[in-house]
Amino acid sequence: MGEFIRFRRFITPVIIQIIFWIGVALVFIGGIAMMVLSEGEAGGVIAGLLTILLGPIFVRIYCELLILGFRLYDTMVEIKNHQAYQSQIQGYLYQIEQYKYQQQSMK
Repeated sequence: MGEFIRFRRFITPVIIQIIFWIGVALVFIGGIAMMVLSEGEAGGVIAGLLTILLGPIFVRIYCELLILGFRLYDTMVEIKNHQAYQSQIQGYLYQIEQYKYQQQSMK
C-alpha cells in the first residue's frame, strides 16, 4: 500500500488493459453498425468487416505504445538502482584500498 501512496507502483497499466477491452468492444459495435447502416451495400459491409478484423489490432498497438512508456520508466529505475549499487561497491573498494595503503605506510 505504501508503494501505491508514494507513486512507486503504477495503476495505469491495469487501466490501459481495461481501455483495450473497451476499445475492442467499441470497434466491434462500430463494425456491426457500419454493416447495418450500409443497408446491404457491398462497400459498407466490407468496411464493417475490415473494422471488426483490423480494429482490435490497431487498438492493441495503441495500448502497447502507452504501456511502452511505463516499461521504459521501470527499466530506467532499474538502471538507476544498479548504478547506485555499483557506486556503493566502488566506495567500499576505495576504502579498502585506502586502508591497505595506510597499513603499508605504517610498516
